[in-house]
Amino acid sequence: MDTERRIALALRKQRLLLRSAELRGRIGAQAQPLLPLFAAADRLRAGWSWLRRHPAVPVAAFVALLVARPYGVLRWLRRGWLLWQMSARLRAGAASVATGTSGASVASTGGILRQLGRLRRWLN
Repeated sequence: MDTERRIALALRKQRLLLRSAELRGRIGAQAQPLLPLFAAADRLRAGWSWLRRHPAVPVAAFVALLVARPYGVLRWLRRGWLLWQMSARLRAGAASVATGTSGASVASTGGILRQLGRLRRWLN
């Protein structure tokens, strides 16, 4: 009886291994359309790691833009600052909603609406 159980387990193991191989093949076939997306993500990650290893390149590009078009750079810096402030207020509002305190989220909502109005004027 012990050998019959071992044989049954070995057969079950073999069937599971065959099923796993079949499923891996099916997933590989279904993932083919996603390969360009994965390749783009790999290129993006490689570019990010290159920038982290060479921080002087973006700094030099920023300085060159600042010298060539100072008002354009300052305008984009203002927009970035505004977006950063809005994201900070949104995070604070979300945290206050999550903790159940409603006063902070109401105050931050008014600030966010004012900043959205400013952003709309700056983008036009």
